Amino acid sequence: MQHSKLKEQYDYTLYYRNWHDESESHAAKMCDFYKGFLGPHLPPPSRKSVLDIGCGMGFALRAMREYGFEHVQGVDVSPEQIDACQRLGEPGELVGDTCAFLSTCPRKFDVVLLLDVLEHVPTNKQIEMMRAVMDVLAPGGRVILTVPNATSPLAARWRYGDFTHYSAFTEHSLRFVLSNAGFSRIEIPGQGPCKRPPVRFWRRSFWPAFRRWAVRFLWRQILIAELNLPSVDSLCVELNLFCVAFK
Repeated sequence: MQHSKLKEQYDYTLYYRNWHDESESHAAKMCDFYKGFLGPHLPPPSRKSVLDIGCGMGFALRAMREYGFEHVQGVDVSPEQIDACQRLGEPGELVGDTCAFLSTCPRKFDVVLLLDVLEHVPTNKQIEMMRAVMDVLAPGGRVILTVPNATSPLAARWRYGDFTHYSAFTEHSLRFVLSNAGFSRIEIPGQGPCKRPPVRFWRRSFWPAFRRWAVRFLWRQILIAELNLPSVDSLCVELNLFCVAFK
């Protein structure tokens, strides 16, 4: 959702519910996904506080509580998303202007999550948004982001599949936004070497794994040729870029 002051209201769940529902089984599955996905990048939870900006239906909030964080809060500008979040028992709060909300809690949070959020902010407001995030982080705090990856083979579909997206990112443009917002240490992992699929071709899992490897291998060769690079191991070609930035 757009996280500046809203001029118009629309129901974001018309898009979101193509993939997510309020069933307990789905909430548990998403919770496990976020715990596994975010866990290696989180500080020890003792006495730490977490803010999830654009918390949606609260799946990451549940994951943070189960991970051990006692102080967890979520905000979103979508009434429908917050209603669903609260029905699932998660601490989500409706805000009309995210930056205005952030200005009320300086240095309050040790971890801020922006998972598939920054792309919903108008490009001319993204640095302002991240400066507001910087201000709510306690000393030594971190922000964890995911954004659409413009280097992915499906970058155009991922960027334009959601009508409310304003942008996709490369590692350079994301680093530009975060550096101008004042973050001093920015980590955007690359893909590493392209690993070959298992050679047990008689297994049912072989062909999907082989197609995935073949697509990424060919895409990397295109990137090397077009960008005149010796290697693209430092680039990510997944649908999303992942980033951890520290205050």
